[in-house]
This record gives sequence, structure tokens and C-alpha cells, in this order.
Amino acid sequence: MSDEQKPESARSITRSMLIDPDTRIYRHEARGTLYEVQGLARLQIEGEHDMAECVVYLDLDFGRMWVRPVSEFIDGRFEQVTI
Repeated sequence: MSDEQKPESARSITRSMLIDPDTRIYRHEARGTLYEVQGLARLQIEGEHDMAECVVYLDLDFGRMWVRPVSEFIDGRFEQVTI
């Protein structure tokens, strides 16, 4: 089944979806928590993730901000949802 035929929540997340204001709500697959993507940023840190592009996202239950490399955000840990 192609991505176009899959239900909205089962489609692969792309980088362009992360910056689209219409596709900003995601559910963490393991926890079920909802998050709203706030934007993209660069991580400046010593080590393998130095200057990695990251997703900045907000926990909609508790208001906590989180940062994670884009590669981890789009690897299947999250699914895009429509509220």
C-alpha cells in the first residue's frame, strides 16, 4: 500500500510535514501523548549530534517543551494525527 493509500495517521512523517502549520500535532507511539511541533532548530553540542537539525515540540498535557533530532522524530516513534 502506498503512502497515499494509507490512513492519515499511518503515513510516514516527512521533514516538510514538520514545518507545515496544518500537520503540527503528533502522538508518541509508545506513550500516546500528544505533542505540537513548534519548529525546527539546530543543536549545538559537543559530540555526534553537534549541529543536528532538531524538532522542538510541546507536550499538550503538561506544557513541557522537548527537543529531539529530526531523524528520531520521523523514524516511527511518532504519528501525525488530526484533532
